[in-house]
Amino acid sequence: MHTTTSLLLLAATLGLAIAGQLRGAVVPFSAGLMRGGCTGKTYDYLMLVQQWAPVVCNNDYHCDNDQDKHFTLHGLWPNNFDGSYPCNCNNDQFNMTAVDGLLPELFEYWPSYKCSSNDAQCDSGFWGHEYTKHGTCMLNSGNGVNNEHDFFDVTLTLRNKYAVIPALAAADITPDSNKAISVDQLKNAYKSYYNATPEVQCEGSNVSGWVVCFDKSLSPMDCP
Repeated sequence: MHTTTSLLLLAATLGLAIAGQLRGAVVPFSAGLMRGGCTGKTYDYLMLVQQWAPVVCNNDYHCDNDQDKHFTLHGLWPNNFDGSYPCNCNNDQFNMTAVDGLLPELFEYWPSYKCSSNDAQCDSGFWGHEYTKHGTCMLNSGNGVNNEHDFFDVTLTLRNKYAVIPALAAADITPDSNKAISVDQLKNAYKSYYNATPEVQCEGSNVSGWVVCFDKSLSPMDCP
């Protein structure tokens, strides 16, 4: 039995806005993804976790119209096949000056929904959390991530190289509020475009997040 989700096409854009009012809840990952808690300092694969503003945002968050054009980043998370994951792997602290050159992309693709647009001081709390908790566990593991700048640069590159919206458009998926689209259709569209099966997160019948998995060499893979 296919799970369906209702989607709405944003006028004059390829962006997805999700029909309905369900917002703000954390959606659990499927079996195999982030189930075992934080433990150790090694990992088997990576999860590029993205979120969809119209569903994730609630009255406590600030989401401007630009964020409705595409999925935005939550983070790049090392994970293990048993569901456990490493975190806070060293004492390295986030340094804003290390990512100054990436700020335009960070504001567009990795904003904190708790912040106003282009507020680096506010966004830095979100970015710092993602780096210290997850990014430090990727350092010097053979995939080109050797420092803070590398972590954010690589994450942005993966997000842009394997963007969700172009894959759906290539499969002629043009969502609207009157059409139910199955999760399998969404996954298959992405698989056909990038040869990797994602994990689609839902809140009720609404898409709230999208997870793309990568092996340790940063090649896309089917999410377990």
